[in-house]
Amino acid sequence: MQKKEWPRGQSDDFEKKLLQLIETPNRHIAFIQGLLPTLETFTDDEVVEFQAGALHLIKTIKSARNIPPHASVPLSANLANIRNIH
Repeated sequence: MQKKEWPRGQSDDFEKKLLQLIETPNRHIAFIQGLLPTLETFTDDEVVEFQAGALHLIKTIKSARNIPPHASVPLSANLANIRNIH
């Protein structure tokens, strides 16, 4: 595999942007990184269950946005239903 040659200066810009991205604090990444020690203790099946549950929760939250305010079920009710699904 050949190494890509970058035009002069473009490589430096790319590296600066990449370093800035890595160094910029992101509350979402920090939260996920905080979960990693717990996830490391999970079996493969438990990790899959966690991932599926997280995706389901995201879908539920996004779906709640699309319901007119007068017809929506409170998010807390949706979360209670999610916790009871196994």
